[in-house]
Amino acid sequence: MSYRVDKLKDDQCVSVVFSGHVSEKQHYEARDAANNILTQTGWNRLIVDATEMDAEMSLTDDYKFTSEHPFILPPTVCMAILYHPDEYDRFSFIENVARNRGSNLKIFSNRVDALDWLKKN
Repeated sequence: MSYRVDKLKDDQCVSVVFSGHVSEKQHYEARDAANNILTQTGWNRLIVDATEMDAEMSLTDDYKFTSEHPFILPPTVCMAILYHPDEYDRFSFIENVARNRGSNLKIFSNRVDALDWLKKN
C-alpha cells in the first residue's frame, strides 16, 4: 500500500502518509479513510505527508480532487500538507484551488510548523 492513515490521539489529528508511487485511486481511498476517522472522532485536524510521494496525478486531476474536498470532508476540517521542496509549484497550486473552494488548507515544508498551525485552528 502506498499510503497509511493513522490517528494522532495526542494532537487529535488524522495523519495520512503517502510513500512511493501513489495512484489516483489511492488518493481517493486515503481521503475516504481519513474522512471516516474525522467523522467518527469529531476531530477537525488532518495532516498529509506527501514528502516521499510520487503521484501519477496530473494538474487537472489535482484540481478535480482538491475541488471536491468541501463536499467530502467535514466543513470545519483544517488540512496541512507537507510537501517535498521540489514539488512547491504543484502544492502551491493545490493550496490555491482549496482556498478558492472554501477549504482551510495550507502547505508546509516542516512537520512541526504544520502541527502548530493545525493546533491553532
